Amino acid sequence: MGIRMSGLVSGMDTESIVKELMKAQSTKKTKIENKITKHEWKQEKWQELNKKIYALYTGTLTKAKTQGSYLTKKASTSDETKVTATAGTDAANGTHQVRVDKLASAQYVTGSALGSVLNEEGESVAVSGNTKLTQLGFSIQSDKETVIRIAGAKKEVAFNVTAQATVSDFVDALKAAGLNASYDTAQRRFFISASESGADNAFSITTSTAGDTAQKNEVRNLVDYEKLNSSARKAVDDALAVYKRADATDEEKEQALDTLNTYAANKVNRDLIQGYKDGTLGNEQKTAMEQVKADAEAEYRASLKEGEQADDTALKKAVDDAVAKAAEEYAKSVKGEFEGGAEAGNPFYDATQELGSKLTAYTAASSDSALEIAGNSLENLGLGEVSFTRDADGVLSYTTTGSVSLMEASDSVIQYNGATLTGSSNTITANGLTMNLNAVTKGTANEYISVTVSKDNKAVYDMVKDFIKEYNEVLGELNDAYNAKTAKGYEPLTDEEREAMTDEQVEKWENKIKDSLLRRDDTVNGILSAMKNAMIGSVTYEGKSYSLASFGIRTVDYTEYGKLHIYGNADDDKVAGEKDKLMAAIEEDPDKVMNVLTQFAGKLYSAMGDKMKSSSLSSALTFYNDKQMTKELKTYKDELKTMEDRLNDMEDRYYKQFTAMEKAMASLESQTNSLASLLGTGTN
Repeated sequence: MGIRMSGLVSGMDTESIVKELMKAQSTKKTKIENKITKHEWKQEKWQELNKKIYALYTGTLTKAKTQGSYLTKKASTSDETKVTATAGTDAANGTHQVRVDKLASAQYVTGSALGSVLNEEGESVAVSGNTKLTQLGFSIQSDKETVIRIAGAKKEVAFNVTAQATVSDFVDALKAAGLNASYDTAQRRFFISASESGADNAFSITTSTAGDTAQKNEVRNLVDYEKLNSSARKAVDDALAVYKRADATDEEKEQALDTLNTYAANKVNRDLIQGYKDGTLGNEQKTAMEQVKADAEAEYRASLKEGEQADDTALKKAVDDAVAKAAEEYAKSVKGEFEGGAEAGNPFYDATQELGSKLTAYTAASSDSALEIAGNSLENLGLGEVSFTRDADGVLSYTTTGSVSLMEASDSVIQYNGATLTGSSNTITANGLTMNLNAVTKGTANEYISVTVSKDNKAVYDMVKDFIKEYNEVLGELNDAYNAKTAKGYEPLTDEEREAMTDEQVEKWENKIKDSLLRRDDTVNGILSAMKNAMIGSVTYEGKSYSLASFGIRTVDYTEYGKLHIYGNADDDKVAGEKDKLMAAIEEDPDKVMNVLTQFAGKLYSAMGDKMKSSSLSSALTFYNDKQMTKELKTYKDELKTMEDRLNDMEDRYYKQFTAMEKAMASLESQTNSLASLLGTGTN
């Protein structure tokens, strides 16, 4: 944009003149903008309509064309407080006899209440998640270690009782084994249970003593085990456990080694940083550190204003921050040398080598110890050991020690039509029946519960009713769109027009346009025709022709443009008083209803499927030309960009013309003044 001279010489309001000149040209731009707005609205309208049509296609229509939807059955029991049931399509009609001998239960272990412990200040405090197991009576030795083994249904976890192990760590280990576990600080006891009921989900909690602790601690020391948080300690112990597993794969061992190397490198990094700060790494690093301090102090003092006194605290912070940054950079450089190939003498390299040799020693050491650590018992946790055996029939026999409170895991047992059935939960499925067991009936006055299975005619009726209802809703929306009133003369509002109207007026104006966007649309008409044509005519079953009207499904009023009604439907005011032919047909000949209605639904399903096949104009599963509309929108936007560039060029041209005029007039005025001065007629 060049320099614009706005009437400095001519006195003309150039800005207003150009604005009026451009106003006439801008109507072309507005028309394109309106096209874009209406096109975007049309896309949105189609997207919403497409969702509803597709929902019909995949929902109630799919059910209506599937024979299984017409084969639904219902089950009722003689005592629903004891047993409830649902029937699948393959459940045998008739009465079934069920006796509940035993309910399934999950295994529960409840600890006894714990007392108080002494904290580091020697004060008596309640046991909490942060309480260390050593405070509860566990002893730590350098050559052996107590391991609490938790064997869940799907996973076994070995929890190492170290000096850092806490109550929360133990709870986390129980959860890692797939159990529900908590330490209740109000009750001061552990609550542990299987995540699911049944004998297959039984679990055990036992202790053993590891004899390779000395070698294990050598590795732990390399990674600063004592300074790690509980999750990091667990990661280290898990990695160490991998090295002891005979079935560990090379990939698992490599991942474990990466974990240990990472923590070892972190320790080296921390040691380098701290050593740099302390000046204990060597004379070269100490000299560098002293220079950093001197430079930081000099920089701080240079930042003071004239006459401002140094603040000792601020000075110390500035120096400490500079040293910390330099220490981190030094450690980073040493690590960079290691990653670049440095070997012996580089602390990172030396740590990897030392880790390797200590892991070799740890792997070779015997895992088991012949001697236990005196006093290290689960009773310290208010628990006891829980183990079990399983006989050939899967029956569990538990063994417990200490004061542990145990509820054994068990399967449910029922007598079903004379056969003994078991299950891991209180829901047993057999012969197409799903039975929910609520109470034991064996030994009661009415031991056997009658479960009656029959066809569920109402469910079939409701399924057809839901399909017709959704079909009518979609048909109605399509009809409303196609037969909408014209919006001739209505265009999207400009910003100025919107400001002059209320929000309600704007909404009404825009809805008038939006409602008319699919008026007399060929695609809408095509979908309407396909849907209605599929539901008229007749189909053949056992040599006879049937229409929907044969079952009381028909139109009522031509003004509804093809909507269907189920005569006798109590929820349809227009035909509620008519004879219910559909229900009568379902009760009299359900196979005929199923075969006829699935044929009509199949015709509609195929017709709708054809309408949403992928093409060059539309995507798959789309009932409108979405690709074409996206392409058209891009064309409109390109057209708008071209028009905007053209209008900008035109505006610049107008300003250039006015600027040229102003310059010419200024030159003429200057010449006139000069001539007048020469002739002696100028003003003094």
